[in-house]
Order: sequence, then structure tokens, then C-alpha cells
Amino acid sequence: EVPAVGSTFRNPGLGKTYDKLGRQGGKLFYRGSVARNIVRTVKAPPVLEGDLPVPPGHLRGKDLKTYDVRVRKPITLDYRGFKVHGMGSSSSGGSTVGQALTILGRLPLAGWTDDRVQHAVLEASALAFADRAAHVGDRDFVKVPDEALLDKEYADERLCAVSMAQATPKPLEPGDVSLYDGRCEPAGEGERAVAESLVHDLGGRPMWVPEEMRTLYHAGLAHGANHLVTLVTEAMEVLAAAGADDPAATLRPLLTAALDNALAHGDAALTGPIVRGDAGTVEAHLADLRANAPQSLASYVALARATLGRAVTDGRLLPIRALKINELLDAAVADAPAHQWAQEQQSAQQVRR
Repeated sequence: EVPAVGSTFRNPGLGKTYDKLGRQGGKLFYRGSVARNIVRTVKAPPVLEGDLPVPPGHLRGKDLKTYDVRVRKPITLDYRGFKVHGMGSSSSGGSTVGQALTILGRLPLAGWTDDRVQHAVLEASALAFADRAAHVGDRDFVKVPDEALLDKEYADERLCAVSMAQATPKPLEPGDVSLYDGRCEPAGEGERAVAESLVHDLGGRPMWVPEEMRTLYHAGLAHGANHLVTLVTEAMEVLAAAGADDPAATLRPLLTAALDNALAHGDAALTGPIVRGDAGTVEAHLADLRANAPQSLASYVALARATLGRAVTDGRLLPIRALKINELLDAAVADAPAHQWAQEQQSAQQVRR
């Protein structure tokens, strides 16, 4: 029966133990009644009915009496610009938390909803705990593969075992830390049928990409979806700086039409001052961005160059007219103070991250 919100859980036995520890100190963990109770519980653990195995342990009273704290080298890793430190084995805190963070670091979480991020955290944690059970122990007796568990390539391969669309059945199998290359094994016929059914249920269109093209395929999806989030967010910031009270409502109809047209017609859907060769409007854009929204100048210049190249290749803009716009874009980079340009580039990277 699910407890009501605000219920109070009482554990008198634990309360008495805390009282003893408060009066007599931490030595009770290693000698006396508390130590004896610990040994007895390890050897004959209290087990509720269920399928989960709870094997008895082999702790002895003298093991506690002779216990001494051993200082272990901590595990340290970088996660999205933060330095994360954790306990080394035989504690699994550093390696298991570190592995989960390494897995999460391979995912573009910035553009995801809170629910989807929480799902990713649960799946990454399940992968890390599966590996903890198989590979982490007392390094005085076993070799703990910390380097492999925190390897980004290993994280990529472990992600193949879970889905970001639905909960993966648990428990998960551990990975092979001795042989990995960051790639997913091709799906078998049964797995393909399940995957296609799942994609249909989610309203998608299943397709199969050759394994050697998988990374390129993912790059195309990330470039189209993740970078679109960055572009739209920056556009809303520019509109807000211009005084728009609801930038999203202002952009929505234009973006919807542009996306539909681009998906239907490709480069033929390009419109605007670049395609028209309107150097005067582009020059005005650059000046106002530099003055009022400098954080968006770097990405505006980069996307303007890309648009310029596609318009010329498509034959919709004469090279001689494109040359003038390209000179304006070069000047925008050259005119911006070095420190300002660096800040703009850094800001653009932070938004993408």
C-alpha cells in the first residue's frame, strides 16, 4: 500500500543504534553489540519474499576489529566544463557516477525536454550499475577497469543497449570492457522487426542505414534538429532585443512555412536578402547585430556564408553580386574587436552545448 504524502516512517531500532553511537562513539561499529549485529545480519540477511537473490556474506567479527581506513586515489573526470571528483574503488561512487556522466555527456541534452533528460539519466544509471556489478570490486583483489568505464568510446557503445524513446527492460547486461569500438552491432531480423514496430508506434517512418553510414546519418539529424534549436533560440533573443513582446509567436508562422518549404523544395525555398543579393540589407543587419545582439553575430555570419554559397551554386545569385556580400561578412569579422569576436564564438558554443 502506497504511503500517503507526508507520512512519517519510524525505525525505533535504528534510533536506538544512533543513541548508542552518540554516547559511545564510532568504535561500536567495530566492537561490541553493534558490530555483532552487523556480522550476524551479513551472514543471515533478513529477506522478504521475492525473486531477488540475497546471498549470505562472509564477514567475521575479527574483520571489523582489524579494519583500518585505506586512502584511495579519487576518480576525476570532466563533465560539460565541470570537474567531478568521486571515491575510487572499492567504492563504486566515483566510477559508477562517472560512467553515468560520461554516457550522458554523449547526448545532446540541451535541446531535450525535462522528461526526456530524466529518462536519459535513468538509462545511463542502469548501464553504469550493470557494469558496476560485473567489473567493480576491491582493487586489492581484482583489476578495476576505471579507464575503460570512463572512456567516451565505451560510453558510445553502451548507449547501443538502451533506447531514448522508451524504458529498456531491466536488468541490463554488462558491457565488454576488454573489446569495444564505440559502434553498435547490426540488428538481427527479430530486433529489426521490434525496432520498426516501435518507430511506427511513435509516429515515425522506419528506415535502415548501413552501419558505415550511421555516424554520418546521426550528424545529419543533429545538424538539422539540434542546430535548429540554437538558431531559433538566437532568433528569439534578437527579436526580444528589438522589442518584440512575444518572440515565439512572432517567429512561429514564418518558421513553420520555411521548414515546410525547405523539406518540400530544398534550396528552392531560400528567400531573403542573401538570395536577392541585397547587400544593403545585409550590411544593416550586421551593424545592428553588432550594436544590439553581439552574441548572435558569429552564427549570423556563418549561416550567411553558407546561404550565400548555396544560392550561388543553385544559380539563383550571380557570383559578382555574392562577392559584395562576402566582403561585408569578411569586414564584420575584421571590424569586431578580437575579444568581442572570441566572446561571440564562446557564447555560440555554449548555446550549442
